[in-house]
Amino acid sequence: MNCLPHSELESFAEFLIDGLKAELYLTPKPGLVDLYDNGSHKDLSPAIMLQSIRFLRDYLSELCIVLQRNHEIEELIAVGKRAEERMLKQLGTNCHRGGIFLCGLLLTARSHCTSNNPRQLQKTVAKSAKEFFLAGAPLKSKGQQTRERFQIGGIIEEATLGLPTLFDIALPTLSDCSAAEEHRIFLTMARVMQCLEDTTTMHRCGQTGLARLKKAGKQLEMLILSGDEPTPFLFQLNRDFKTMNLTMGGVADLLGISFGYYSYLQQTFSKKSLPSLGATNSGL
Repeated sequence: MNCLPHSELESFAEFLIDGLKAELYLTPKPGLVDLYDNGSHKDLSPAIMLQSIRFLRDYLSELCIVLQRNHEIEELIAVGKRAEERMLKQLGTNCHRGGIFLCGLLLTARSHCTSNNPRQLQKTVAKSAKEFFLAGAPLKSKGQQTRERFQIGGIIEEATLGLPTLFDIALPTLSDCSAAEEHRIFLTMARVMQCLEDTTTMHRCGQTGLARLKKAGKQLEMLILSGDEPTPFLFQLNRDFKTMNLTMGGVADLLGISFGYYSYLQQTFSKKSLPSLGATNSGL
């Protein structure tokens, strides 16, 4: 049985949706849709992305209802599949397929978590992800093809380890007051670029693309930590990524849930009681 009131679960879902919007509006982002251009996505636009986020909100609302009653894991999977099908039918693209999975995973874990502490939620995320994949959840996707081709763990490993990119990289960076506040979000993006095995990147550009992504993330981090303005470099990166047809959909998905969850934590805890968000070697 879930132990979180329906209203609190819906509130958590709204923060995740707001996080996806914040990721979309973050400008400039190399290779991604933002308010400047469509990056390396000729078939997408901010308007399409916003419509996709609306479909995702409907999905999370349905998921909240299902999570309030006794349910089988297969029912949760079916809700997600229906969301993917609606999105593809209405938009002709599953631009937030990763968002459906990650938001659904976080919402499911939050509904079963007895604590607001991020470390407790991380453990529950890992448990929920393992149950999801043990149930034989469908994995027919370009991401799965890429994982098999390059023999990488990708999102499956990320999820079953409890989303370490979210809890050990993004959250600590967003809360790190040693970095200038106006650049902290870009610093978070830079660090996620360096650590994530982004299958969208690898599907388009292989190992060379992933190496380019990680190098760009390192360059961006060094630029920000040196106190320089990152915007000119980000615009140049966007031009370079477009030339290569390089994008980073996995990075975008992780950034979206990171922004949303961090805002949720800020509302839930006062500054005095905000739990430590530093990285851990818990071995989840």
